[in-house]
Amino acid sequence: MQRPVQITLRDIEASPALEARIRELALRLERFEGQILSCHVTLERPHRHHQHGQRYYARIRVCVAGAEVVVTRQSGHDPARAGAYAAVSDAFEVTARKLEELGRRRERMRVVRELAVH
Repeated sequence: MQRPVQITLRDIEASPALEARIRELALRLERFEGQILSCHVTLERPHRHHQHGQRYYARIRVCVAGAEVVVTRQSGHDPARAGAYAAVSDAFEVTARKLEELGRRRERMRVVRELAVH
């Protein structure tokens, strides 16, 4: 990654373990797209309604050469998937799929251009 991962936490206390997990997941994205220019992760807990449990929203913005991938995920109703770590993991999973898809599209375009030249 050309720049370090930017992490913004809103209404959440800073946690070295959570930030380390975010950085680890961000580095894994390079398997899908080696030209990552920047990655910004925002994690927030916008509402504090105790009857609905703790909701977390994760937003990931990845800039690569010529494209941008933005993913937003909310932790689910299932108590096993309701925490900050779940929201971050889910968002990174979707981001990885989108980067993989972007890479496949770019490869198809490269092949088409090569065929057009010959």
